[in-house]
Amino acid sequence: MKSPQSRILLFACVAAVVLVTMSCGAQGTATSGAQENNPQQTAPQQATQPPAEAATQPAAEAATQPAAEVGTGGKNVSQGDLVFVPGVDYVDYTNFLHIVGIVENHSNTTINYIEVEVKLYDKDGNEMAVTDTIGAGGQFLSADNLQIPAGGIALVSLVRDLEGVTGQYGRYEVVNLKAFSSDDTSLGEISQLEVTKDEETSLNSHSWYNVRGVFTNKGSGICYDPKPVVAGYDANGKLVLIEAGYLGSLDETIDQLAPGESKPFDFQVSDPQVGEDTYLQIARIEVVASCGSVFR
Repeated sequence: MKSPQSRILLFACVAAVVLVTMSCGAQGTATSGAQENNPQQTAPQQATQPPAEAATQPAAEAATQPAAEVGTGGKNVSQGDLVFVPGVDYVDYTNFLHIVGIVENHSNTTINYIEVEVKLYDKDGNEMAVTDTIGAGGQFLSADNLQIPAGGIALVSLVRDLEGVTGQYGRYEVVNLKAFSSDDTSLGEISQLEVTKDEETSLNSHSWYNVRGVFTNKGSGICYDPKPVVAGYDANGKLVLIEAGYLGSLDETIDQLAPGESKPFDFQVSDPQVGEDTYLQIARIEVVASCGSVFR
């Protein structure tokens, strides 16, 4: 969310718009580059194409948290038809741990929820003990988009306060991948994606991006809790941000779509903040469609 300070400081920035629209089966993924070039169309990419492993994001320390190094504490993990691909992990300047990643669905069926169980280790390689009730039953990266079609991806993340965990965070390890399937017949799809840099709120340290597009229910069932979910990648192709958007407005969000119904979305995301004055830079944005009817 925008801070009041960011809205006060106005700097002239060159707006960048790259439009890429793609139709990706049940997941409806669309992608757009957040860069300062003229708009340029690129060929659509199929959802069945597994994402390539990206280069590791260089380490960056937060301003007030010595332990807040940005890196990839996790490794690629395969379990059955599921493959976990790590994004960045870091402890921000407020002592919150952030872990993001992707789970590829290499099965021939749609999965409606994925859960990634992890263990946390300190700088000395010892498992970190949980001293509070948050995550006492285990630490899990949860899927931010619920529908994962055959050949599609799940965007998974964990954000937790480290006050209730012993030691200084060093890395994590994936210990289990859980998948849950269903007979859900809703089918979210993203189209007409447009990403532009917000000139009024972007600063030298970081940028805000306007994310606009259309969410359509292509399935035969009702799409409950429709959400366009943003995946932000750095210049090396490493996942650095996962953030769920909404349809409608903040005051009146749209909570369901009938079969064949379409609604526009228009919201903002920013470069993720690591330290008080340290941000990870987004170079490319993808948006995937999520229907939550599995919980109804």
